[in-house]
Amino acid sequence: MWENKFLVNRFKEIFNKPWFGNFIVMAGVMLIALAFRLYNLGKYSFWYDEAVVVLDKWGLQNLHGLDKLFNANFLTINHDYLKFLYSRGIIYYWQMFFGTSEFALRLSSVVFSILSIYLLYLLAKELFNIKVARLASFLLAISPLHIYFAQELRVYALVSCSTLAALYSFLKIIKTNKNKYWWGYVIANILNIYFLSTTWTVLLAFMVFFMINIRKYYKSLRKFIIAHSLILLISLPIILTIYPNLIFFLNHRFYPGYSEFPLGGGEKINFLRLVFTFKNFAVGYNLDYYSIIAKLTTWFYFWLFLSALTKTYKRIEVKLLLICLFMPILLLLFISNIKSCYVDRYFFCVFPIYILLVCVAILNLGKWFSFSVIAFIITANLCGFIAYRDNYLPQSYQNQHVGEVERQNIKTMAKFISDNYQDKDLVFHICRNTVFPLKLYARKIPIDPGLLKQIDKGSVVFLSESTQEKNLLVFNYDKLHPVSFLSEQCKAADALDKSPRIWLVFSNWSFKGVNSWGYSAVEEILKHFNILKIEKFDGAFVYLLANKNI
Repeated sequence: MWENKFLVNRFKEIFNKPWFGNFIVMAGVMLIALAFRLYNLGKYSFWYDEAVVVLDKWGLQNLHGLDKLFNANFLTINHDYLKFLYSRGIIYYWQMFFGTSEFALRLSSVVFSILSIYLLYLLAKELFNIKVARLASFLLAISPLHIYFAQELRVYALVSCSTLAALYSFLKIIKTNKNKYWWGYVIANILNIYFLSTTWTVLLAFMVFFMINIRKYYKSLRKFIIAHSLILLISLPIILTIYPNLIFFLNHRFYPGYSEFPLGGGEKINFLRLVFTFKNFAVGYNLDYYSIIAKLTTWFYFWLFLSALTKTYKRIEVKLLLICLFMPILLLLFISNIKSCYVDRYFFCVFPIYILLVCVAILNLGKWFSFSVIAFIITANLCGFIAYRDNYLPQSYQNQHVGEVERQNIKTMAKFISDNYQDKDLVFHICRNTVFPLKLYARKIPIDPGLLKQIDKGSVVFLSESTQEKNLLVFNYDKLHPVSFLSEQCKAADALDKSPRIWLVFSNWSFKGVNSWGYSAVEEILKHFNILKIEKFDGAFVYLLANKNI
C-alpha cells in the first residue's frame, strides 16, 4: 500500500513539472510533423533533380584532384561536383543502410526537416518565450512549403536545418561569446555552403549584422575574424568553383528550358514575383495565389509579420533575423536585374524566420482572436497540403513555382517503352526533365541493352529559336550527371529522318497536355511520322512513331 502511494505521488510530481508538459506538447507537434511528412512519401517517381542525386554514385573517396579547382572548363561543365556532402556524400552512404527506394531515400529529408522544427523551437525559446516556440514549431510542422521539401530528395531540408543551427549559434555568440558556439557557427556555415552555394548570402547577412554593430560586439572582433577566416579558407574550393561559373553564366545566353544554371524563367523580377514568394512562404507552391484562400492568407500573414515588427524591431536580435531573411532575397533581386536567377527555393533556408515573426504577432492578438487566427491558418495550410497531395500546381508556372514541377509516373513509362521496344528504335525527349528519371528507372527493370544505350544518350530535341526556319535541333545528355551547354553546341536532328521508328517523350517543366510549351516541336516531328501508339502518363505523353518515308 505504501509503495503504491509513493508511486502515485512520484507520478504526480513528474506530471506537475513544467518540462513534462512541454515534452508532451512537443512530442505531439513532432508526431503531427512526422505524419504529414511520411504520408505518400514513396508514392511518386523520382523527378529530375532527385534522379540526378540517385544516379550520382560518387562517395567522398571519389573526389577529383585539387588541380581541377583551377580548371575553369571543368568547373563550368561540372558546376556542382563539390556538393559532395549531399549528392556525393550523405545519400551515397545513406542508401547503403536504408536502401534505394523512393521512401527510403526521401526519408533523409524527413529527418532533417524534423530536426529543423526542433531547432526553430530552440531559437524561438531563446529569442522570445516558450509559447512562441511551441506555436512556431507547430506552424512549421504543418507548413505546406516545409512538407514539400521534406518529401523530396534534395538539399533544401538539410540547408534549412544547418541555417537554423548557424542562426541559433550566432544568437548565443552575441549573448555569451563562448567558444563552443563559435565552433557551432563555423561548422554550420561551412556545411551550409557545401550543401548549397547560394547560402553564402546567409553568411554575408551574419557578417553585415556584426559590422553594423561592431561597437557593441567589439570584444568579439578577434574571434569574428578568426571564425570567418576559417570558414572562407575551408570553403575556398567552393569559391573557386563559383567564380568561373558566375562569369560563364553572365556572359552567355541560355535556353531556360535546357540550362543547368538557375534561370528564374528568364524574366525580370517584378513586384508580383515578390508577392508570390511570400505566398509560397504562407501556403506553399500548390495553391494558386489568385484563389481566395491563398490571396487572403498571403496578405494576412504579411500583415501579421509587419505587426510583429512594430512591436519588436528595436530588439537587436530581431534586426539579425530581418537581415538574415531579406539579405538573400535582396541580393538575388539585384543579380536578377543583370540576369534572372530569382528562384524561391533558395530562400527556403530562411523562411522559418518569417513563420517565427508571424507567431509573435499572433500571440499578441488576445486569447480568442489568436485562437481564431490559428484556426484560419490551419485551414489554409490544410488546403495547401491537399493541393500538394493531389499533385496540383497553378497554371502561371513562371511566376508562382519556378523550378518546381508536377510529379511524374516515370516508373510505368520506362516499363511501357521497354515492353514495346524494337531493335534500332531511337528515343527522344522534348524536355530534359524526363531524361534522368528515365535513365534511373530503366536501370530498375529488365531492359534490352540497345534500349538502355538509347535512353542513356539522353537526346533532347527542340525547335531552333535563332532562325525563322523551323529547324529541329538535338542535344545529348549522354552522361549520368547533367552538364551545362550552349545553344551553339546543339546539332541538327538528322537521325530523325533516317530512323524507321522513334519514341518521343513529350513533357516539360509545366506540363498541361498538348497545349504545353514544346508541342510545336512535336507537331514538326509528326509531319514526318505516323503515330503507332500513344500513352498518357502523369505529366507526360509517350509517342511511338513510324517514319512516313521508310
